[in-house]
Amino acid sequence: MLNECRAEVVRLGLEDKIQFVGFRTNPYTYLEKSDIFISTSRYEGQPFSVLEAISEKMPLIITDVIGHKELVDDNGVLLTDEIIADDAQLVAAFRRVINHEPEYSQASYRLFAKKYDVMNMVDAIEQIYLSGVAA
Repeated sequence: MLNECRAEVVRLGLEDKIQFVGFRTNPYTYLEKSDIFISTSRYEGQPFSVLEAISEKMPLIITDVIGHKELVDDNGVLLTDEIIADDAQLVAAFRRVINHEPEYSQASYRLFAKKYDVMNMVDAIEQIYLSGVAA
């Protein structure tokens, strides 16, 4: 399938826009050069790549699977099976993210800061322990 995707990129003349880079130890180099983050995973545990993307203020286009659902709020599109199966809906989803990129970017970062920022997580855990001590 990867070779088919590469061939399609060449056929469409998009080699300067789309790269298949494979595994990288430092994804931030690529995230900084990107406008939108897309994940087509069929299943996820803890989707670290998506967390890295929202930490870099990236709008999301991600599949509707466990692990992704809680990472899309007002910051992108969750691709359901229905959207994926309908070309018009899929194109509309991509257009929506492209057209609202600035707002979705800010929403991604707000979500990251609220739920996944280390200091906020430490504060939340501390509150749990303190509430147990006070009880």
